[in-house]
Amino acid sequence: MGIPGHLKGFLPARSIFPNKLRVLRALSMAVLLSAAGLSASTITISASGEFVAGTATSAFSAPDETWAFSFVVDSMPAVSNVDPGNYFDVDFSAFTYLLNGSPVAITPEDIRFFSSSQFGGFSICFTAACSFFNSPTDGFSILGPQMYTGPESAPTMLTGS
Repeated sequence: MGIPGHLKGFLPARSIFPNKLRVLRALSMAVLLSAAGLSASTITISASGEFVAGTATSAFSAPDETWAFSFVVDSMPAVSNVDPGNYFDVDFSAFTYLLNGSPVAITPEDIRFFSSSQFGGFSICFTAACSFFNSPTDGFSILGPQMYTGPESAPTMLTGS
């Protein structure tokens, strides 16, 4: 599985709708998925980038500031909120988030992975209101290839970048 280095599909949650101002620069942004070891059953997912000048200030965003996050999922994760052929929410751990290099104490309500028919990638939702299908109102949407194989009810996460 590969996500292009420029990750043209990387969109912030609010940029999907024009009336939302949260916009990110895709410069030097990459999503990395790496297995902890050959026999390990966990995968670390991480990404970083920079918000543009017009970004609204929130607990996890600020104009012209850099951001980075990472979290861990099992290679064969426990899932919930499954919509066959579309998406699932994944159990995750060790979520960290940095804004302008400083840690932010914030924990996602959920992390949802999407099938290729739903533009692939995943969403990170910081509030319960974030559950709007494929476009969280308070979080990130990372569009790209589907990041798992198998059915949404029993996925196997892919590694790569």
